Amino acid sequence: ALGCRHPSDLAFRRIRHYLEGWRPGRPHQLRELVDVFDTVGPYSSKRANQAPMVALAGGMVRRGGRLPFGTPHLVRDHDPTPEGPRRRRGFRVRRDVSSELATGENAFAFWRSYDDQLHGVYKVGTKLFYETGDTATQLDTLWNAIQKPVMFTVDNRLIILTGDRRKVWNGGTTIHSFGVAAPPSCTASATGGGTLTGAYYWAVTEYDPTTGDESAPTISGIVNPAGQAVQLTLGAVSSETRFSQRRIYRTTNGGSAPDLFLIDTIATATTYTDTGEVDGTQRVGVVETADGTVLGYITGTEPDTFSMGVAHMERAFYAGGETNGDRIYPSEAGEPLRWYSGGYLTCEGIVRALLSLGHRLVAFTDNTVEIFESDWVRDDTGTYSVVHTVVSRRCGALGPHAVVNVEGAGAFWMDRRGIWRWTGGEPERISDDIEDLFPYVNHGISRRVVASYNHIRRQVGFSVPMADTSFQEDNTRLETWLFCHASRPTQWFTKRLEASFHGAFDDDLNGLQYGCIDHLGVFKQLESYEGDGAQGNESFTTEDAGGAGVGISSIAGSTVTVTGSPGWTANALRGIVVCLRDRSTGQRYHHLVASNTTTALTVVGAPNAALAAGDGWYLGAIDARWESVEHGLDSPNDKILRQVQYEFADLDGGLYL
Repeated sequence: ALGCRHPSDLAFRRIRHYLEGWRPGRPHQLRELVDVFDTVGPYSSKRANQAPMVALAGGMVRRGGRLPFGTPHLVRDHDPTPEGPRRRRGFRVRRDVSSELATGENAFAFWRSYDDQLHGVYKVGTKLFYETGDTATQLDTLWNAIQKPVMFTVDNRLIILTGDRRKVWNGGTTIHSFGVAAPPSCTASATGGGTLTGAYYWAVTEYDPTTGDESAPTISGIVNPAGQAVQLTLGAVSSETRFSQRRIYRTTNGGSAPDLFLIDTIATATTYTDTGEVDGTQRVGVVETADGTVLGYITGTEPDTFSMGVAHMERAFYAGGETNGDRIYPSEAGEPLRWYSGGYLTCEGIVRALLSLGHRLVAFTDNTVEIFESDWVRDDTGTYSVVHTVVSRRCGALGPHAVVNVEGAGAFWMDRRGIWRWTGGEPERISDDIEDLFPYVNHGISRRVVASYNHIRRQVGFSVPMADTSFQEDNTRLETWLFCHASRPTQWFTKRLEASFHGAFDDDLNGLQYGCIDHLGVFKQLESYEGDGAQGNESFTTEDAGGAGVGISSIAGSTVTVTGSPGWTANALRGIVVCLRDRSTGQRYHHLVASNTTTALTVVGAPNAALAAGDGWYLGAIDARWESVEHGLDSPNDKILRQVQYEFADLDGGLYL
């Protein structure tokens, strides 16, 4: 085991250990921490006492509140480098889901279908890829490189929304259109061979028998057969093959156009003959008042060009429309592609973000936080009975990804002035300790702010694009990560995070985990539950030990050339962090690998060429921290801590101090 001793000579009443600056990529385990106290003097209430923290191997504590002495806090046995691409047992790091060098505002989503199959999708540059186990396969193209999609699941399907493009994915090899267009036409004329007599209307809809998606009806003019059949001429079938059927509706004799009842379901065809043999009982989807007045049809065509949405109370709620940006449209229960276009909610400004928080739907504009509460059952006027409350008019949200629901701790979000939390009542600003950062947030691209919750560590994090001299569009990476613990939301830490999106995800073995995807399309796992309790392994980790081993021969621009024979394969290191350390100052510089050959790395940015002169370098994870729980050692008196002794185990067998 490795041991070290730190002289502190500090007087204290409550102690908390905080360690940082760990060497990237080295999975050490802290086996024992011993506090050695003063043995004489006026502050010697713990005279000659040693307090070993020997319970460190018990695993990470997954709860807040007061914890017993010796319990590791925010850790899992050892420092797990929460901001770096650390590989963990139970899930493969997808280092490169794209086969080209596209960069962009990327994102990922995982979901389980009703048969418990795991599905994952990545947005990389202008393309979508779906998870296939060891690799990822292209699913779709033509996505805007600088738009980060909003993704959520309703009715066993993933909804994917941006300002330019909207799709629905069922987990197969094909992605589907968002919304269902009605057939282009339906005309009717009487003909021989039937038994229909009276006045009737007919209608046709497009129908997907797998999902139940159905368009609004296209209705014919009135026809007056006299002991006849009626020939329907239908418009061209949908170009999307999933709409493999059409539904035919007819009114009762003398009925009005909205009172349509299903009489047949047919394969895709452009003609249909109704002989009058069947009267329908299933009514076409309508919204009506208590007295039976029809207000409108349920439609499959999106009421606006939505760019955001959220799953809430078994429905999809959509916003961000180009036509009516202040509106929120709920879908029908369990049917994300069915709407009543007149049943919308209205906010006091353009909707910037939506959040489901318990039974409340929370909407954010630039300057307001508004909640909508309802049982989402239509009343006798055909609309929803909703309680709409504006809880604040002094803050808002930057974009659809800048808000997050934190388990038991409320809603967290960022606006132009800071980070806020709402648990009921008036929102509170919790970022006063880092308020000097916010004037430097690049608000020209503030929609790129991503909020997330690491449920394993109970950390709340925000990725923030910082301003440069040009304030121009930048589709590369988010530079600064602000994070806090959910139980201490005013104590903030800042780190560099090479990622364009981060958040919880699912996997086949261990349930919910936490990871990120960077601007190159490299998906990394950052934290997970390891069911067997075993440590993961760090891959592609090497270092320059001052001339021995694999060193750096030169740095020229973005190219780092190494000596020796590392044994790398081309592009195998894409997305790994290179940490260059100046031994004279201790300063660390992190660069992301864009590509590599067998002996050279091409990194993002241009490192200082002088760092090649034996200053030390590491290829692995970003440095992180370790923190133990606060403890008063069962005494209200001051104590003097003379030294702290640490004992480590190096999990990969090397000896690196």
